[in-house]
Amino acid sequence: MSSDIFTSYDDEPLYNDADDFEGSVGGGSWDFVPPEDDLIPARTASSSSGSSRLPSGVPSRIIELFDMIANDNWTIARNRSFYYQAMMMADFDDHADIVPFRSYFPTYRDMNIAQLRSYFTLRPLLRRGLTPTAPLSYLFVYIYELLMKIGCKNAEDALGRLQELSNHYKASEPAISRYLPVWIRDFVVYNNMTAYIDRYFSTEKGTDTKAMVLSNRDKVSDGVLFDTVTTMSNYSITGGSLYKKHPKEVEAIVPRVIRAVAPLYEARTHHRFDTLCMGMKKKTAHPMFASAVFYDPNPVRQQEVVISPRRKFVCQSGIWTVSTIHPILGQRGGPIGNILHETDRRLRLTLKTGPKISRKPIEPDVEEAIQKVINSWMAEETEKRRPKVSVDFTKLDRIRNDAKAVRDALLTDEEKAEATNQAAATPETVDPDSSVTPNPQFSVTPQSSSVPAMQDDDAVFSDIEKTFLGLLLRNGDWQEYLRSQHIPLGVMTDGINTKAMDWIGDLILEDSDEGPKVIDDYKEDIENEIRT
Repeated sequence: MSSDIFTSYDDEPLYNDADDFEGSVGGGSWDFVPPEDDLIPARTASSSSGSSRLPSGVPSRIIELFDMIANDNWTIARNRSFYYQAMMMADFDDHADIVPFRSYFPTYRDMNIAQLRSYFTLRPLLRRGLTPTAPLSYLFVYIYELLMKIGCKNAEDALGRLQELSNHYKASEPAISRYLPVWIRDFVVYNNMTAYIDRYFSTEKGTDTKAMVLSNRDKVSDGVLFDTVTTMSNYSITGGSLYKKHPKEVEAIVPRVIRAVAPLYEARTHHRFDTLCMGMKKKTAHPMFASAVFYDPNPVRQQEVVISPRRKFVCQSGIWTVSTIHPILGQRGGPIGNILHETDRRLRLTLKTGPKISRKPIEPDVEEAIQKVINSWMAEETEKRRPKVSVDFTKLDRIRNDAKAVRDALLTDEEKAEATNQAAATPETVDPDSSVTPNPQFSVTPQSSSVPAMQDDDAVFSDIEKTFLGLLLRNGDWQEYLRSQHIPLGVMTDGINTKAMDWIGDLILEDSDEGPKVIDDYKEDIENEIRT
């Protein structure tokens, strides 16, 4: 076929690119829009006189590219042609004026001589990390080259240049912000750059992590579950007046509510709670570099790139698919917003803090479960605030010594002398044949023991202790009774509580401003005991 395909004709059969087509062309479109300016584009500039119509001073590499474009076959091989043209021009730089250029899915084929020279003048600046003001179509041609790693050392080098370009032009060129981030993620997957997964798929991994938290709601901490559901919800419970006044209460109750109501939703819908809130896992087709001009002479045929346990890209026989999450309820966070709204409303009523918020429709069993959680939490808090009485048993010896000292101080001199004589006589070992007859006048009346002994093997308390407990229960004069028995208060209460620990496993007397007091929970038990 003649090199001037636009001005001559011969009977050579048309070349069919499809017969020997190889490689990957990505997601580019075959359609393109011609340039708007009046300059002759490269694909029509060649004539019967070859390059004689080209302006003088055009670099030989541009002329070579020009002839290559003019002799390219029909547009079915457009992406492939662009790849090999770009490979040929990978190290070429020019120095020319910048002229306008506008084209959809632009390639060298869509440029005229002046535009080609403009592009190869801009490209060295872009490669050096500079940000020249340039028509958007030039920038897209450079992006396509980077996606195919033209002029780059390796995939990491190309990725860095793509990110640099995105950073520089995302504010001034909205179209770059719309396409390039998607292409960069495709670039990471296509080149299996697993070290960059966390950086470029942080949003997707965050979404999948939230789903995992909901799936393991009974195992994760309250703090993790609270942070997860509040960031997912379309109702902001943390932005309301209740949370500002009672943050600890809200943070404690919300995780309990989620754990309580999730099984109700699962039973009703036959879907897992994380599926209801985040979406259902589906596998869909994923054309790589959609809407970009892309070609790979050695395309990926088999590959799997795992983003998270719930998301991955798979290539089989060159066809790419992605397993991802698709919402099923049509709202962010599924039912979590309604759950948190009702929790907020009912907790405000329980804590008597305002303002009140209106009620939204919600399932009756969910509403009931939320209230039960709040009631249970309130009961626990009340129990925590109950005063706890504890006895330091390490101080018992000191208490007994103090009681002995008090008892000795109450004895008269006569009683002390008699006690001394009694001890010296050691009546337990008196010889029965002794002629000494004890004088009743000097017998010592035994004093009450510091810790009253039990009189009945089956009774918990001694008679003295029962009398003391009875006076406490009936507001009697227990002080006078202790004085009459010469027993200190600490000795009496300590002895009773010690026996109570063996009896019911808890203390039954506690201190108060008015003296010892029987704990209400054990009054009935004590009444029954002291009557025996």
